Amino acid sequence: MIGRVPSLLALMLGLAAPPPQVQTTPAPAPVFGADAELVLVDAVVTDKAGRPVLDLVREDFRLLVDGVEREIVSFAAFGSAATRARAEAASGPAPSGPAAVAPAFVPSSTVIYIDEGHLTAAQSTRLDSFFAAILRKLSDRRGSVLVLAPWSKVAFAGQLPGDLALLTDAVKHRRGERVTQLSSWPMTDAEAFRIDQGDPEALDRVTARFHYVNPGLGRHTADLVRNQASQQVAEERARRADTFEAMKIGFAWLWKQPGRHTFLLVTSGFPNDPSDDGFREMMNHSLRVNAPVHFLDVAGMEVTPEFEGIEYRYALPTEARVSPLDSVEASGGSDLLALDTGGLRVADNDIERGFERILDATRLYYILGVEPSPRGKRGLHKIKVEVRRKGLQVRARRGYFDPGPASPPKEPKQQP
Repeated sequence: MIGRVPSLLALMLGLAAPPPQVQTTPAPAPVFGADAELVLVDAVVTDKAGRPVLDLVREDFRLLVDGVEREIVSFAAFGSAATRARAEAASGPAPSGPAAVAPAFVPSSTVIYIDEGHLTAAQSTRLDSFFAAILRKLSDRRGSVLVLAPWSKVAFAGQLPGDLALLTDAVKHRRGERVTQLSSWPMTDAEAFRIDQGDPEALDRVTARFHYVNPGLGRHTADLVRNQASQQVAEERARRADTFEAMKIGFAWLWKQPGRHTFLLVTSGFPNDPSDDGFREMMNHSLRVNAPVHFLDVAGMEVTPEFEGIEYRYALPTEARVSPLDSVEASGGSDLLALDTGGLRVADNDIERGFERILDATRLYYILGVEPSPRGKRGLHKIKVEVRRKGLQVRARRGYFDPGPASPPKEPKQQP
């Protein structure tokens, strides 16, 4: 079991005089529907070699919501001065308002969120060079940075490059909170979710593993596996709820910051849970502050689960090993969060090249605006951005969640 992360109020009150840039007031809850503002969608366009494409105009794009093409009523191109001039000359005024083309330089605002609830102490110790590389690259550009590590009660905001040393020191105060699994009942979180959802193949595989590690178990081993799976699922949902609750601090801070917004989620990853409403809430917070969530995978160099170390790696029978599917699904939720919000997944063995792609996305991109669905229908609305020019690739968020129309207030009961 793990302890719960401090509440947001307790966390912020426990900070040692955070700089005034840190905002503790939550951003307004994102609501989309008939009376909502425009839905803004970031789009990063690259060629086949991965180079940013900077000379597109509004007419080069198609934006579909739930499979239906929608009118792009606002357009902004962020890039070089030459790009700005070409886009402004070619686009002209939009049907529902003027086209907007941003200045050549756009200040950046970045949240570095350290998800300590999903990091072991060993993973945390590997992060020094990881953060050093990130902060050095961010310091090459002007902008503000918030380092957020809620388990360690760290919330420090500063300006780069001037506060590079202070921000570097702030990340050193983090710690990993998740305990390495060295028990006699080894099971990954991804396996636990599959077993909890009734997957017989995952149940058979983990049952075989329990029998191997604990010779002499009786015929009720499968029940033991199911019980532990339920407990592990509950613990992982608690960790993820803490993660999402603390991420709101970062989104609230970005809400008040100028320029391009970026959210860096530093974690070992977490499985996908289709029943998790918090996941959809994070999608909408990301949309509201116009900040893609980039998943920086601290476990990227780990090719086997931690319990398949030297003690078991060469001895576990094939039918008891973690399947390749479960290895992929171990970070399925964090992968999906990045993909759905238009972010990237960067492994820590590819930090230099991967982070360059993230930096490109902070300064070379387009913003397309469409009006939300007039029906205000509750549920996930799929977004797809296409470019008419052949041979180009587009990265953009894939949807937003509409909570539907608000329920009318109940009439007070008449007193007799």
